[in-house]
Amino acid sequence: MNPKALAKKKTGSRILRGGLLFLSSLSLISVGFASWNIGNKETNLNFNIDADRVFDIGEIIRLDNSKGENNTGITCFDYCKDGFVNDGEVDLNNGFLYVYAKLDLDAIRKAYGPSDDINVYTSLFINVNLSFSPGDGGGFSLIDENYIYPYATSGNKICGIQASYIADGETASKYLSSSNSIDKGVLSSSFNGFLSSLFQEKNHSATITISYDFKIDFTKLNFETDVYPHLKNGKFRVSFGMGGY
Repeated sequence: MNPKALAKKKTGSRILRGGLLFLSSLSLISVGFASWNIGNKETNLNFNIDADRVFDIGEIIRLDNSKGENNTGITCFDYCKDGFVNDGEVDLNNGFLYVYAKLDLDAIRKAYGPSDDINVYTSLFINVNLSFSPGDGGGFSLIDENYIYPYATSGNKICGIQASYIADGETASKYLSSSNSIDKGVLSSSFNGFLSSLFQEKNHSATITISYDFKIDFTKLNFETDVYPHLKNGKFRVSFGMGGY
């Protein structure tokens, strides 16, 4: 069957839920798609504006538990032998992973220190690292240019990473600029480009949405044999860093 004919069709194959584990520097998340265990495990990350002002990053950014699967701040693709599964449908071309983070704007203003110019806050940047470990303990990784393209869109190669933000109470999202690279199985992204209007006194918090689009080239790979066996009990890990100047 033509792979495109299968794309986004209802699947009769068994959809695996609970097969991936998602680890975050902010929370430990068992990615069960239907059930998640969340517990704060790491609290030693710091947000460093300068040598005189160091803050616990947990005071500034955290998973947004009003969004995602079961209010965990994470939405991750399911999968079956036919391919990735999004919203109950087989999607041969895309497997989507979304991370939702809540940004405390009051804490950011405190970290920067008093200022009459809200433009100073636009130097804020967020660093995110994403890695994957296969469930079978082998050398397979989804963090590879065969599955997610990290660079600027060029020709038929589409960047698989995007980030946007929206202040609470607003209706329009704004996209951030990103710089991405893959090295030794780690996808490193740096997001910046926050508009000064976000930091008006009326705004106290905002939600950041980071999307990862994993793709399969079915002219080169067979999902059932090359990808599927490695996903069960696989592990994603994400870590956050922040800064400004």
